[in-house]
Amino acid sequence: MKKRVLLAAVLAVTVLFGACKPYVPDELLWLVESGEIVDSIAEQSDESASVMGDLMNQIESANEAASESLSSTPSIPQTAQMRGVWISYIELSSFAGSSQSTFTAKIASMMKTCKQKGINTVFVQVRPFGDAIYPSKLFPWSRTVSGQTGKALSYDPMQIIVAQARAQGLSVHAWINPYRLMKDGDMQKVDQSYAIGKWYRASNRDDYMIKMSDDTWWLKPGNAEVRSLITAGAKELLTNYAIDGIHIDDYFYAASPSVYGDTAAQAKSNNTALVKSLYQTVKSVRSSAQ
Repeated sequence: MKKRVLLAAVLAVTVLFGACKPYVPDELLWLVESGEIVDSIAEQSDESASVMGDLMNQIESANEAASESLSSTPSIPQTAQMRGVWISYIELSSFAGSSQSTFTAKIASMMKTCKQKGINTVFVQVRPFGDAIYPSKLFPWSRTVSGQTGKALSYDPMQIIVAQARAQGLSVHAWINPYRLMKDGDMQKVDQSYAIGKWYRASNRDDYMIKMSDDTWWLKPGNAEVRSLITAGAKELLTNYAIDGIHIDDYFYAASPSVYGDTAAQAKSNNTALVKSLYQTVKSVRSSAQ
């Protein structure tokens, strides 16, 4: 596949409402009929006809098994047309705190639906708020899967997601939001053994993060330690799971660079440094990953 076509495919990744409809909370179904959102999406894409919508010993053993399978589990051929769907934290949180059997059954059903809809790639939101839907040494457990920030599960959701996607012949990309963190209530639950927990309580917290008008904390792109944490997180994912790529979202300043104390030129340079570092990290772990 020519790079140009592949890029177009990635940029035009769409969520078919039907693909994950069974897992969209009732209170969010208004999204389907929201003309305002549809109009906004249409303005961002020339593919107006394809509307983007909604769319650990045990755990350690699971991670080891996933890691060992990297060489034996083939990726979707690079010559194949990418037809992807985004599975967000909203879909996953609809069954947060579920038992391993229930989680597995729901993910299996979701992946089967994706396959039936002609999807060959799933972009799963694994780190939405500086947390993780998998056992991580770098980020706290996400309430998206456990129901409470920092609360661990007895199983590994990510391992299950990858296994069930592979069972359907689907390629898996880990979708991360690099800078966005949580609000104070959840940040206070993050243990200081994690960098964001330590930084949140530090006297020089402003060097690492900034609070937006909606009370959500965001990491500062201009801090080299911040960028290193983000790239280390990507390496952890690629090392532990048989995924085919790292997908990034919200890799921008949540407010004007001046609010962060940066100029527009510095902001551009900082974001460029992050994307470059992520690319180099991904390729250093697995050259075939995107």
